[in-house]
Amino acid sequence: MKRLCAIGLMLTVGWQPMAAAGPLERSLFREAARLAGESVGETDWPGWRAVHLLQPGTQIVVSTADAVVAGGFVTVDDSTIAVSKGGAVEHVNLEDVQIVERRVRRGSALAAVFGTLGGIWLGSGIGFAMAESSRCYRSCGGTELAIWSAIIGLPIAGGYGAWRSTSHLAEEVIYRRPPRQR
Repeated sequence: MKRLCAIGLMLTVGWQPMAAAGPLERSLFREAARLAGESVGETDWPGWRAVHLLQPGTQIVVSTADAVVAGGFVTVDDSTIAVSKGGAVEHVNLEDVQIVERRVRRGSALAAVFGTLGGIWLGSGIGFAMAESSRCYRSCGGTELAIWSAIIGLPIAGGYGAWRSTSHLAEEVIYRRPPRQR
């Protein structure tokens, strides 16, 4: 069934005489070949699949022998990888790519747990104090909102704030060119 779908996709794209040999057509043929289980060409290096799975906008660092390009991932095709840097898109040839790294934020889960527990303790105390000090019977809308905000908001803010204060940006390698292909 997959082969029939791939053949149908290739015939649909190849049938139209107005289709230019551009990046859209190349990516359609590459995906159709992948769907059929065939090899996708020279960029079928070990580990290169992780680069194809990146979401647009992911912060990456592309290292070549001559330069380092850091920015947001845009797209990858058969010949280039596109990186958005300061509003401009820079294309790097795939033959020059040595390392592709993704920037991720790593934080302490233990700090987040203790921040959340501290927020629960503080939010409960503030909520209880506000409930005891207010003397309203029918119209307590603003006071109830403040109490619930303290009880719910402070644990969330405490957990996220503790995680964020202990976090740092780390670069994890998602593709490294094998030594024999350098």
